[in-house]
Amino acid sequence: MFNSLTGSVTYKDNERMHLLLSGVEWDLSISGSTSAKLPAIGEEVRVFTFLYHREDQMKLFGFASASERDLFLSLLQVNGVGPRLIMRMLSSADENLIRTAVQVG
Repeated sequence: MFNSLTGSVTYKDNERMHLLLSGVEWDLSISGSTSAKLPAIGEEVRVFTFLYHREDQMKLFGFASASERDLFLSLLQVNGVGPRLIMRMLSSADENLIRTAVQVG
């Protein structure tokens, strides 16, 4: 599937970004921590991706690093934990802090 996308940032806030790549503008869901690491609008960036597909929805998620995406995928395996909750966790706590909490808990 998609590993990453590289293009120009055309929009960003704490939950979404738009990435222009070869004439196609992608809409990605992101965490606040990824948003903080993104360059300014108009600059180029590489974003690691995951396509979340369920019978009623498809959503493309973007991450500042492959390790953040790996953490997202690990947490997605936990029963009752969905992508929206994980993105809120990644927005409110450092990736390493979340990893430590999961290992200790």
